Amino acid sequence: MRDELERVRDWAKGQIRIGSKAPASWDQYVTLIESADAILLEMAVAVNFPELVPPPKGQRWNSGYSRFH
Repeated sequence: MRDELERVRDWAKGQIRIGSKAPASWDQYVTLIESADAILLEMAVAVNFPELVPPPKGQRWNSGYSRFH
């Protein structure tokens, strides 16, 4: 997934470098680049600090707690 995000981000950067056909699309390319950068940063943080990553949806930290009370 990281490789795909990097590829899409690099493609969007290339579109800005060569000048896209429609000036209105420039904002969308910038938004795409910024979004991909943010996701890639969060992925890097998650690898280095797995205890800070929330559990996947459907799992709760206290899933077994309610059985005892």
